[in-house]
Amino acid sequence: MRLSLAVLLSLATVLPAEDELADVRAALAKRRYERARALLAPACKKRNRDAMRMLGEMCHNGVGGPRDGDAAERWLRFAIEYGDLAAEKTLWKLRETPWAAAVVEEGREAMLQGDPLAAIRLWRRAADEGLSRDAALALGAIFGGKEFHSLAESVRAYRRAAYGGRLRAVFDAGQRHMHDDPSLAATVISLALTEARAKKSVLPPEQEVLDAWTARAQGGDLDALASLGMLYVVGGQADRGLLYVWQAAERGHVGAAGALYGEFVGTRIGPPDPEASEHWMRIAAERGHADSLAAAGMKLAQSDRAKAVPTLRRAAERGSGVARYVMGMCHWQEGWGVERDAVRAVAYLDVGVEQREPFAMFLLGVFRIKGFGGKEDPAAGWALVAHAAGLGNKPSLDAIRRGAKEGRPHAVFQLARLRIRGHRVPRNQDDGLNTIRTVAAAGCEPARAWLKRWGP
Repeated sequence: MRLSLAVLLSLATVLPAEDELADVRAALAKRRYERARALLAPACKKRNRDAMRMLGEMCHNGVGGPRDGDAAERWLRFAIEYGDLAAEKTLWKLRETPWAAAVVEEGREAMLQGDPLAAIRLWRRAADEGLSRDAALALGAIFGGKEFHSLAESVRAYRRAAYGGRLRAVFDAGQRHMHDDPSLAATVISLALTEARAKKSVLPPEQEVLDAWTARAQGGDLDALASLGMLYVVGGQADRGLLYVWQAAERGHVGAAGALYGEFVGTRIGPPDPEASEHWMRIAAERGHADSLAAAGMKLAQSDRAKAVPTLRRAAERGSGVARYVMGMCHWQEGWGVERDAVRAVAYLDVGVEQREPFAMFLLGVFRIKGFGGKEDPAAGWALVAHAAGLGNKPSLDAIRRGAKEGRPHAVFQLARLRIRGHRVPRNQDDGLNTIRTVAAAGCEPARAWLKRWGP
């Protein structure tokens, strides 16, 4: 069998150092691909995540045996569940599940009926379970819009669509975000162009894109000027890029002002600059930029919570997931000058959770565990807290550790899953599996269901 250089490199570069796969390494080095594929099976049964990813890629590419899309999907999903997130790129090269198209249409119908949250949930199911490129594009668009804005979720969705081969659609979507969010536009277009370099593509070369945007910017197009600057920032030329973004912000571009606030808060262009970030936060907030409004409201809350509420409510109405979390907290805690109302708090948090805002996940998880604003549901509550912990939310990780120490079965189970994956805690697969077996035997239903689907 003649293999492309890309396939050979993909196999060679993912080889782990464990002795368990030494024979696999030796077989691949000798180009004995059928033997390598056969040797991977026992390691996969032991849930070696590197072996699972490798076998999934070999089944997908037809290395060492016939192409087998079902087997490829099974082993790649196993690898992801056990913490190998790199397997997602190959997973999205597989064909989408036939039923996914119908779910995407259900989502579109929900949008027409004025129920965007239902649409998001349907599209997420079609993307997560059905590998639907159309669902990924729809999620990228809705999270890139104003009502449910989340740069991280939008980029994640567009990245999946790009992995799935929809490079032109992703590139075009990036250009549609130039007005409201030049950071998103530049990030999405950059990832489309990066994927395009590795394959034959209808996309123009990156320099051609830069030249086109430069011409538009010189003609007075502020969207192009701001996005051109962010494309340079994303590409590592921060000084040159920030100059263009600053020029657009000075000339009134809302998205550019918000982008400057975000860049000076973060570390992509260097250490944080509190003075510059506060300056651009204030300007962007005055122009109605949602995340900047949320930051301004939270700053005001440090001195006067009641006065901060109108600003935070406005930010939430404009799509800020952070503001929705804080508004949920406002209606739960006393001292914010608003009625304490668990049901209203849950309504804010529900939307924040769909935006994958970690603090909203954490707080709604606590509500579910304790039964605030609805029935107690510790399984769902601890799952939300664990998801937030996996996204880096420290209060969530601390809560799971406390819950596990107290012997709460669902907390023990979720902490064990984090250990298996190595997400925000030291990876210890054997310890995690043994712990899940223990809580499953004690009657924890989510642990039982996990073992039935993912266990050795």
